[in-house]
Amino acid sequence: MRIRITNETIDQLYGYFDSAEEVGGALFGIKKNKTIEIIAVSMKYGTETSITFDRNDLRLFYPPDGMELLGTWHTHPFQITPSPSFVDYNQWRIWDNKYIHLILARKSGIFYGYKKFKSTYFRPIRRFNGKRRISE
Repeated sequence: MRIRITNETIDQLYGYFDSAEEVGGALFGIKKNKTIEIIAVSMKYGTETSITFDRNDLRLFYPPDGMELLGTWHTHPFQITPSPSFVDYNQWRIWDNKYIHLILARKSGIFYGYKKFKSTYFRPIRRFNGKRRISE
């Protein structure tokens, strides 16, 4: 699987690091063959230590025209390298296994995806540093 993010989207995501709170939302884009291209994101603010999504956040997950919901993203503003929390894993278990989840820390980001045959295990599927375009 290849994951690509437009440079504009990476700039937008890292622009949210001005906040002292965790920030997050949905990832939108298109799937072609074995490539996922992230083109747009939605956003909401959490607290200093967490962000959660519930029924009140449904508007965050409506994709723009011509795009589909690809997964979720959020920041860990006080980490250098992102590491999922217990809350992250619990929230991801609610999602269908076709979605990806991105955590952004100060210097890097990690995409997590569901690993087949292990119903509660999410593993890193792609990493990137800074503002470099993702591609493999």
